[in-house]
Amino acid sequence: MVNFPIITMNFVLASAFSISLSLAIGRIFKNPEIAGTTAALISMLTLFLSMVAYDE
Repeated sequence: MVNFPIITMNFVLASAFSISLSLAIGRIFKNPEIAGTTAALISMLTLFLSMVAYDE
C-alpha cells in the first residue's frame, strides 16, 4: 500500500538534508571539487542505507 503523504514528506526531508549537507561541506572544505565529491559519496551512502533499511 502506497502512502503518498509519507512519500512526499520523505522527499521533502531528503531534499532539505541534501541541500544543507552540501552547503555545510562546501563551507568546511572551501574546495568545490572535494565538497562535491564528498557530498556525492554521502548521498550514495544514505541511498544504500535507506535501501537496506527498507528491505523487508
